[in-house]
Formats: sequence, C-alpha cells, structure tokens
Amino acid sequence: MTHNIAPNTLEGFLAYIKAHPLYVSKRVRFSIVQRFHKELSIVKLCRILDVSRSGFYKWSKRIKKESQDETILRAIIKIQNDHRDSLGYRLMKKALEMKGIVIGYSKTYRIMHRYGRLSKALYTKKNVIINKAIHIYRNQLKGDFSAFYKNLKWSIDITKIDTDEGRYYLYVIIDLHDRYIVHFKFHKSQKTYLVKRMIQEALDLESIDGSIPILIHSDQGVQFSSQQYHQFAKRNNINASMSNKGTPTDNAVIESFFATLKLECIYRTIIESKESAIEIINEFISYYNDVRLQMKTGRTPSEIRFSI
Repeated sequence: MTHNIAPNTLEGFLAYIKAHPLYVSKRVRFSIVQRFHKELSIVKLCRILDVSRSGFYKWSKRIKKESQDETILRAIIKIQNDHRDSLGYRLMKKALEMKGIVIGYSKTYRIMHRYGRLSKALYTKKNVIINKAIHIYRNQLKGDFSAFYKNLKWSIDITKIDTDEGRYYLYVIIDLHDRYIVHFKFHKSQKTYLVKRMIQEALDLESIDGSIPILIHSDQGVQFSSQQYHQFAKRNNINASMSNKGTPTDNAVIESFFATLKLECIYRTIIESKESAIEIINEFISYYNDVRLQMKTGRTPSEIRFSI
C-alpha cells in the first residue's frame, strides 16, 4: 500500500495542503498566505496556492478592518451597557474619544448599526399646552442658556408622567450653568404652592439666602403667573423670566431634559405606581447628573458643577 507523505519543504507542504479538501476555499488559502508571508514572498505563496495577489490584499484589508471594528465594538458594548443602551452615535463618538478611540461619526454609526447597538430610546411627539397668565414676565434669557457660575440662572418646568395608578406631575429645576438637576418633586397635581415649596427647598439645598438675585425662567403656566408666585419671587429676590406664549424653545434646556428622560427612561418602562415612578426617576436623574455625558461639553453635569 502506498501512503502520501507531506513533503518536508515549505513549498512542497503548501502544494500538498492546497489539494486537501479543507483548504479549498480562498478564504483559508488567503489565511495561509498571511501565516507564511515572512518565510516566502507573497508573490510565490499566491502562485503556489493559486490565488491572486489583488484578492489577497483586498482580503487582508478587510480582515484588518474587521479586527479594528471588533475592538471598537467591545468598547461600544461596554459603554451602552453602562448607559442602558440609550446613547446615540454622536454621544457614543464622544464616549469613545474619552477611552482613547478616535473615529468619525459615520464609522461610529456604521458599527453601531451593523451590530445592533444603536440607541434603543423611543421617539414621540410632544404636546404643548398653553395656559392663561396673570403676571407676565419678559423673557430675560432670550436664547442665552448659559451662566458663568452655578446658581445664577435656573430653569423650572412641570411635565406629566402616566402610571398604572393614574397621572402624576414631575416638577424639575435645572441649573443653566452646568445642566445639573438641582431639585425635583413628584406630585398628583399642578399647584402654585407646590412650585413655591420646591423652589424654597432648592434654595435651601444650595444655601441661597437671597443676598444675590437668581433668575428663574419658566413658561406661562398658571403656577408661575399667579399672584402667589409673584409675591414669593419678590420676597426671595428671584428675578422671574418667562418664555413667550406657546414657544417651548424659549425654555429649550429643560424641554430637552424632559425629552431625554422620556425617551431614555419613561417610555421604556412600565410604571405601576407613584413609588416606582419616584424610584425610577430618582435613579435616572442620578445617572443624568453623574454619568451621562453632555453632547456639547463631553462632560457630566456633576463634573462641571463640582470642578469649580
């Protein structure tokens, strides 16, 4: 009986394995070229294994690209897990840069889309409700949503949150200096005395004694246009400012926060009760203040606020 024995030389060995059924595919033969290209020239390896050089270079480029993509993908998966799969490709690009991975928006989107790691936040339209106002304050922000120091400009607003127990309302104060959520409360109704109570609690939390005026911007809701609110503002040296009627963009920062909260949290959760809503919202606001990066600055609100 005659036995086929693999030759001892590399060229003989390559010619031998070329005919083996396991090495028929070009992909495998390209990998063999890659494996032995330091021992023999790529020209000779391609000739022995009957593959083209152009095909090998194209395959090699694709493999290198896939290897790079895998490294980036692992980082994306880690970041999305930390952010509850809520980051879009633009914020993801910034998050990757903080880990030393610098790539463009298009490549970030391509990898996230290809491997199903795009943001799982849902999108919806927001209804705008216009209320009658008693005291109208001029818009002192006029589109300037910045402040050179904390506790100089606050934005306040109320949004509805639906639970299995019924509808509740989330009251929020955000600092325009760093986008930090200063205070929030959760109530069954929208009342002026609840607004006053929350603002007073926020002033106390931040040790604001009224010696320096603070601008608080709101919409024209009845809670902010009432005589009670007017007197409270004067008593606490609050410089009241209001959005123009039916213009939510005048209070864009807090509107943006509410959209983020609902897209990344509320609309992705079944909220059974007031208690569970408070727990979920409290957890999200902690995440928003301390973990979630801002698109504009690439930092968290807490990093900006407490670096002063």
